[in-house]
Amino acid sequence: MTKSALTTALPLAFSSSEAVEGAENTNPSDYQTRERYRPAVGFWTPGSSNEPVGEAKGFFPGRVATARYPKAARRPGKWKEEKDQFDEHTDRDKCEEAVSVALRSLTGADADVDAWDKIFRRFNKTTRKLERGYQKGEVVAVKINLNNSGTRKKDNLGDATPQTVLAVVRQLVNQAGVPEENVLVYDVKRQFFSATSTPLWSEFPNIRILQDGPARREQPRNPAREIEGAHWVEGVEFSAGRFREAKLVAKQVRDAEYIVNLATSKPVRIRTRRRRGPNGDHDDLQEP
Repeated sequence: MTKSALTTALPLAFSSSEAVEGAENTNPSDYQTRERYRPAVGFWTPGSSNEPVGEAKGFFPGRVATARYPKAARRPGKWKEEKDQFDEHTDRDKCEEAVSVALRSLTGADADVDAWDKIFRRFNKTTRKLERGYQKGEVVAVKINLNNSGTRKKDNLGDATPQTVLAVVRQLVNQAGVPEENVLVYDVKRQFFSATSTPLWSEFPNIRILQDGPARREQPRNPAREIEGAHWVEGVEFSAGRFREAKLVAKQVRDAEYIVNLATSKPVRIRTRRRRGPNGDHDDLQEP
């Protein structure tokens, strides 16, 4: 991945050219720094309330594309039921239709294949300075949110909906023309549970799945491809470079040409550390 591509996908400073020798394939928990981190620069100063921030981007600057399908979820009325993430309570076809509608609304295209072509061409032109669309062999990484996940997950705490994840992968393979083996679905801080990985591999056995470490014994097996564990390298720097774990990214993600962020709306805890300084106490961002 180019420096500009990663910076666009993640609004953080890319610093692989300054990587510490021998840092590759090092777990965050035992990472040892060999140089002093440089202080972070360019902090954003909040403006007044209710004022636009920055410059609107996109095909229709300022537009937010939405697709709302209440009937996609056939909830039994008890949120603690253990089967909401399965197809009996969530409609795959409705989820796929919602993704299609959102893509066309976002780009103004009449067909999904044209929507993806417009997205790839715009990204390549504005970020990579290339006048072309997607090319076979380029990797598309799909970031999903599995903060409440685990290998034996059965609850309904918020994670990426398996049906929506499958819908996005179907779009990439069937509409955007991305080969299965060039699709990387990942969350490098958690583990995939079977309701997500099994439908993906059942339909696309060659796609790549990336998590925090190698496959656990209880996770589903795929004869065509194993679950990948994150290969940690230096990639980003924030919080004034104070926390060694904050600098590491998965090499598999860093090497991808594109990142699709499949976000999940839910509360998120931010870990900070209180420090005393000459000008009073302050909080350092430790880990998002």
